[in-house]
Amino acid sequence: MTRARAPTVLTWSATLLLALVGLGADFLASNPPDLQNLDRFFAPPTKVRFIDRQGRFHWRPFVYGMRIVDPLTGTYEEDPEAVHRLYLLTPGHGYRLLGVIPCRIHLIGTQSPKVFYH
Repeated sequence: MTRARAPTVLTWSATLLLALVGLGADFLASNPPDLQNLDRFFAPPTKVRFIDRQGRFHWRPFVYGMRIVDPLTGTYEEDPEAVHRLYLLTPGHGYRLLGVIPCRIHLIGTQSPKVFYH
């Protein structure tokens, strides 16, 4: 009887998790959903790093800025001179948490807007 019940609990847990992620999507997103950054079209997701180019470990995660190499192919490369630290619970664009509560706090982000794409 336990074997038949385990998939049901797992299914309901996964469904609940997906529902919570859907309801809190704006909290998880660092950029507004209607933002189109035409300066960085086809930019790849930003790689979160703990180890810099010199091989040093950092306790606080960071991302490098991106610069376009070839506009025709949309090729980008990381700019190691532009280091942006990541912060938890950062202020950002406004939204309604769970569709009701006005909020501006996001789970993760940088101090510079339009830098962190995930």
